[in-house]
Amino acid sequence: MHAQDVQFDSTMTCVVSSIAFTGNEVTEDVVMLREMTLRKGDIITEEGLRESQSRIYNMGLFNSVNISYPPMDSTVLIVEVTERWFVWPVPLVGIVDRDFSHWYYGAGIQHWN
Repeated sequence: MHAQDVQFDSTMTCVVSSIAFTGNEVTEDVVMLREMTLRKGDIITEEGLRESQSRIYNMGLFNSVNISYPPMDSTVLIVEVTERWFVWPVPLVGIVDRDFSHWYYGAGIQHWN
């Protein structure tokens, strides 16, 4: 898992005022928000940050997930993601009518999501 370490300051009590997502071009914010355990109004805990980060990463849609926040009393959680490729080129090769002297070849596309 390429999820960076969550930076947590245990000396401050921070409340989530909102959640902002960056880096997602295909995946909608509501899909990631649904997986998060931290919600608006919750107190930020190290366990909550790690659980939210892990749940978003385990969706299988992202190469990396990083959750950060500025240390203030009421703060915005910033969820930075790097999306995976959803379309992959695929080589196509085969035989024609079970005749090994006639082959076909080409390229195709496979969509993952």
